[in-house]
Amino acid sequence: LAYGVTGNSRYLAETLRRMIPKHKNVQFYFYSNKPIHPIFEDLINHSNVVLRIEDKSIPGPIYLHFFLPLRIKKDKIDKFWATLQLLPFFKLNIPTFVNYHDLNFISAPETMAKWNYYQHKFFSPRTLKIADLIFCLSKNTFHDIEINFPFAKIKCVVIYPGVVKRKFK
Repeated sequence: LAYGVTGNSRYLAETLRRMIPKHKNVQFYFYSNKPIHPIFEDLINHSNVVLRIEDKSIPGPIYLHFFLPLRIKKDKIDKFWATLQLLPFFKLNIPTFVNYHDLNFISAPETMAKWNYYQHKFFSPRTLKIADLIFCLSKNTFHDIEINFPFAKIKCVVIYPGVVKRKFK
């Protein structure tokens, strides 16, 4: 939610816009190493949302693998949902879920920034191994995981993006 409207952020935002109001008794913690983009401010203006933004600019991989696990433990989080395809390298002692939009680091590496490509190439196998549940956003993603990481197939669930109904004049 830090980068404005992308395919990933739109999927996440629309999911959260439905989840947060329906689960008023659940506390949602948003963790980030960057500020949330203003277009998503409606998501953080709920009484059951806690925003945890790092004060300093910490590179994403360092934040993910070293700082985030400490924050999760400190906040006594009981479930963790990773929304951008990577989990902290060391398995958390709580159930973990991860979104998989695609396996571009295998199928279309030329479309990725080099650093992002290497990060996903190196850490995705570990994420798929330690995740308790993997949300695939299409059957194609499910099949790509099934072919390239067969051990993870049993943890995969296909959950399609929804459709937003809007009225236009």
